[in-house]
Amino acid sequence: MELNINPIQFPDFDFMGIDAEIQHQQEVYTRTKKESRVKSRCCKSDKVYQVDVEYEDKREFYEIDLRQTLEAIKLKIDQQVSRNQELLQRVIEKQVKADFRSAEKQINNYINRFQTDFDRLLRERKMRGAETDQIRARLESQKAQMNEYLRELTSIRASLDNWKPVQTIKSSARLLA
Repeated sequence: MELNINPIQFPDFDFMGIDAEIQHQQEVYTRTKKESRVKSRCCKSDKVYQVDVEYEDKREFYEIDLRQTLEAIKLKIDQQVSRNQELLQRVIEKQVKADFRSAEKQINNYINRFQTDFDRLLRERKMRGAETDQIRARLESQKAQMNEYLRELTSIRASLDNWKPVQTIKSSARLLA
């Protein structure tokens, strides 16, 4: 039997990226820094001094909840596995049905070929049986004919054995003398 086995293909898993689970957060706080300032004087050189200046600093950070991400991935995998199991089961059932149909067809073809050969052999045997009867009848008639020829030959031999060629030989001997 020859089975038509096709490879089974699994669809790709589709996950939302981890980036979708990242929460962008900002923290704003006040800092101070020193700035240099210059005070101009008329005659004297400029006076440089330091002043504390407040400014708002924004610090950005990203928070990723790995547990939540892990749960989302597990859920997505479970959904994909469930869909793939159903798909795989349908594909396998379809393939098995197709393989069994093919095997059944091959077996039926084999049975039909065997039945055809068997019927042909029966016809040949029957024909040979009929021919055998004809050959046997011909042989019986030829045997009867041979027996008749044998009886005729036996009677001819008996008549030849009873016939006396002695007188003929003496008269032939006189002619020779």
